[in-house]
Amino acid sequence: MNSDIELKIATLLVSGLLIIAAAELSVAPKGLTGVQAANAQSSPAGPEVEAIVREVLQDRLAAGDIPDIGLLQGGRRIAIRSELPRSRLILGAGALPERQGYEFRLISSAEASAEAERTKASVYFITVDRFERSADTVSMWIGTDFVAPADPKMVKMCCCESQVRYRRIAGTWTFASWGEGVCR
Repeated sequence: MNSDIELKIATLLVSGLLIIAAAELSVAPKGLTGVQAANAQSSPAGPEVEAIVREVLQDRLAAGDIPDIGLLQGGRRIAIRSELPRSRLILGAGALPERQGYEFRLISSAEASAEAERTKASVYFITVDRFERSADTVSMWIGTDFVAPADPKMVKMCCCESQVRYRRIAGTWTFASWGEGVCR
């Protein structure tokens, strides 16, 4: 191969790698990946979004149809993941549902991982993400997930989430339909 061509190929490869590395640095702060990286660039959801999330969760908990809800095994103390990584939002206490006989708490992904390592038990939680709203409709993805303590022999083979749609009717968010779902 001609040395000029080799030099051009090497230059292109190095340039491409530098661009990729720069993009990675701009997206994920050092040492952070996945939900943590999105969380680092997230902002508070705010009272209006939190009120909608609370209303939807209350309604779907009453219906008992949150995807993979059986993972919670009938527990009365239920965690809600505070991060909405794809929406780049962080939920506050205003998003916690209210239900007689239940205690709800927010948990971050990092807190869930730390709790799983400390207790050597899986930590289960409800997830909310992909929040989208127009004047009279709202859509979000909800499901149930977990973090297990580190175990090289374990392969996580779940969890499911689905899009849920609501419409505002007479000032109240009312269930409209389930959309697509995915299990990962």
